[in-house]
Amino acid sequence: VATESFSAFATKIVAVLVESHVWRACIFLFIFFAVPSTSAAAYFYFTNHLHMGESVMAVVMTVAMGTWLLGVVFYNTCLRTVSVRKVLGVGTLLASAVTLFAILLYTGANKKLGIPDEAFVVTDTSMVTAVKTVAQLPLMTMMAMLCPKGAEATLYSTFTGIMNLGQVTGGEAGALLSLIFGITSHKFANMWAVCLTAGLIQLIPIGFLWLLPSQATLVTLEAKNMSCLLYTSPSPRDS
Repeated sequence: VATESFSAFATKIVAVLVESHVWRACIFLFIFFAVPSTSAAAYFYFTNHLHMGESVMAVVMTVAMGTWLLGVVFYNTCLRTVSVRKVLGVGTLLASAVTLFAILLYTGANKKLGIPDEAFVVTDTSMVTAVKTVAQLPLMTMMAMLCPKGAEATLYSTFTGIMNLGQVTGGEAGALLSLIFGITSHKFANMWAVCLTAGLIQLIPIGFLWLLPSQATLVTLEAKNMSCLLYTSPSPRDS
């Protein structure tokens, strides 16, 4: 019986994954998170080139976490009813823009504008965190809507696994960019070029927004899941 139950469950998972709106969403998840990340190279630039100490980096991380919370609040307050494609499209454009903004730091232009390195790093990191948080939250919501009743944990874990694979790929792609442009833990002459390349590559997911389910499809799936939940919920007499 246990084997039959597992077989039926596995068949249900496969049936869901082969649905067009699900496997297309999986492909987009990987593409979205697989864009190059320059966070490792940037960290060494901050600490080894700009000689920022632990106290400054602690402030950077604290402010980044604060803007992360603000991003969550902003999305839940203002953007929950906006289509996933629209939020991701605008969010990707803004994320690319704030990433390219860091070129001012890597070329020393911020000092010519009278902006100290520490203030620039705190501001830029906060902007990147806030924008990426707002851009990623619709994907989390979409992932939850795509999970059918009875297979929520398994399918959501599949989605997050694909997301994590994309992030690992993005980290490796960022390391490859650093290698190509000759960036090491103490050589940062072409750091601006790494930032420029990564920022432009971040625009690629916009060309794949069509892979995501339409807002109408997500609304239908949400209504279907809610009806299943209400249908299977015990009545007060049964409790």
